[in-house]
Amino acid sequence: MGVKRGVRRFDKWSSGSGGSRDLDTVEYNSVNGQVYENGTFGPRPGWKDFATTDGTRVSSPPSDDIVGFQWFRGTNNSESVIVGFADATDGTDFKYDTVALSSGAYSSGATVEVDHSYSTKFHPPEFDSFPMWNTWNDGFSLTALGPYLAVAGTSTPGTFTASGVPPSRVASVVYRDRTYAYGIESFPGRIYYSDAADYTTYQTASFFDVNAASASVNGAVTGMWPVKNALLIARKDDRWMVLTGVSPENGTIRELGRDIVPDYNSAATLDNQLFFLNRNGQGVVVASPSFVEAEALKHLSPTAYPGSTQVRPNTAFLPQKAISNEASKFVMLPGRNSGDDQTIVAVEQVNGVFNLTRWIHTSTVEDILFTAGRPGEMYSIVGEGTTWQIYSRNETLNRPANSGDGLSVASSLENGVSGGSDVILDLGTIESDDDNLVRPVKVVAVVDYWKGGNYAAPTLAIDATVSGIDGDTPSDSATQVVVSSTSWDASTGDAPNTRRVSTSLPQLQWGTKADIRLTFNNLAVDNVRVYYEEIEDIR
Repeated sequence: MGVKRGVRRFDKWSSGSGGSRDLDTVEYNSVNGQVYENGTFGPRPGWKDFATTDGTRVSSPPSDDIVGFQWFRGTNNSESVIVGFADATDGTDFKYDTVALSSGAYSSGATVEVDHSYSTKFHPPEFDSFPMWNTWNDGFSLTALGPYLAVAGTSTPGTFTASGVPPSRVASVVYRDRTYAYGIESFPGRIYYSDAADYTTYQTASFFDVNAASASVNGAVTGMWPVKNALLIARKDDRWMVLTGVSPENGTIRELGRDIVPDYNSAATLDNQLFFLNRNGQGVVVASPSFVEAEALKHLSPTAYPGSTQVRPNTAFLPQKAISNEASKFVMLPGRNSGDDQTIVAVEQVNGVFNLTRWIHTSTVEDILFTAGRPGEMYSIVGEGTTWQIYSRNETLNRPANSGDGLSVASSLENGVSGGSDVILDLGTIESDDDNLVRPVKVVAVVDYWKGGNYAAPTLAIDATVSGIDGDTPSDSATQVVVSSTSWDASTGDAPNTRRVSTSLPQLQWGTKADIRLTFNNLAVDNVRVYYEEIEDIR
């Protein structure tokens, strides 16, 4: 047979990143991109250095770990993020700093509770390895749910008051109109609950056990998450319990079954479901009052980004504090490997589509926490040795970020990153349906792009690789073409221009399959067509 020509079109971005699945079975795999409202695939917003000055740690960890981070808005509409930490001056004080969102300026730390040993009481003892501050925000007051219940004043977060949660004050959540405290050292399988509409008042007999042997560490409660009509409860022995009903007195407690449970504070709720990363890095798990699903999103490992060499499953993987936003339907599930403290990876859902992100920090990251803000906004705090820094980011702008954006920067200029964070888009593998040999010859992409004004010039590089080449020492045949945007017309404001980019590839060898990678910034891909040739394999 002679040379046969074919074309494959890629435009199903709403299918989401293929993650750990082979490219021959998916539409694409990517990192640092998201699907915009119009269906195109473009860069995520970049993290921006938000605070005007760094926060100063009294000493290096672990004596002053960052254990809490939360957005706050008072009744006077002033907004802040609150940093909770254990002050190393005496080893026991729990304090907090605030950073005003209007100025990015730090306020001095204030003591919330004195003579409280966070090292032994801050998280369920023996149950978890990550002391973190559980928080809940109703829009105007902050309820900090950690070793105590701290309710901020109605105007500013500077009026915290501490209230005891019996008997050892460790961790709590808000469900309906009560708080529920768990992690009781002497009764790890026991949950206390407050009076109705009174978060700070607990009765001696207001508790229930989710383990017949309530004093057994094996059945300890390791997390609770309120959804619309139920309270999900996870135990150390990987069993799930569900509380339904208006109150514990007339509600029902049932066992959902045994399955994967999240690490402490590493799950986020959305649409009556709980999302979290498998603690071994093997994808996303979804829990609800009726099921736990660990297989459907198993491929969405945050370490399965293009070019990753990280092995899965990975016992060194550390899920971090997850966040979600019901209004924007956003979910971020971050994590990192214990052997790579500078790389933060995440699975993000934007506009209903899951994709992978990666943020490589230039400093060694000792602590990192995330918090959601107003719809469309989020913040992170990064411990950097003797200081900490706060960063901000939009969930999505449905366009690339630019120098005029208040909370984000272009991902190519991402703060804390050397060289920025380009979008990498690996298209599905091209193979012959007739077992012929193939080689790509041209790539045509239809893109929206932003150029001029507050936007940097768009960048686009196309890599083509042919594998499965015959020979005594077979090797891949590869080429890269860098597309110049110098002649492209400038765009107006935030409205993009649309362009058809046609790129001929240098001649490659014949092989059994071909792969195309696009690396870009300041543009969004509508569709890509890969033109290829195939000949009969007579080897």
